[in-house]
Amino acid sequence: MQVDGSFNMKTFPYGDGVSPGDYKITLAPQLASRISLPYLSDPEKTNAFITVPNDGIENFVLDIGNIKTK
Repeated sequence: MQVDGSFNMKTFPYGDGVSPGDYKITLAPQLASRISLPYLSDPEKTNAFITVPNDGIENFVLDIGNIKTK
């Protein structure tokens, strides 16, 4: 994430961009702790997700208070 809050979705180890589908949302441990949601830093514990449609997503705003959960 950049200072202005912008970010790029990446697929490890391939780099920028992701294929359509459902993805877990995780945050850097420092950020998750700072907002009192430490479970969001753990891929095994997070319940937040995003669905990327076939035509992709641009200008997505991740609102921590409005994260989709399963």
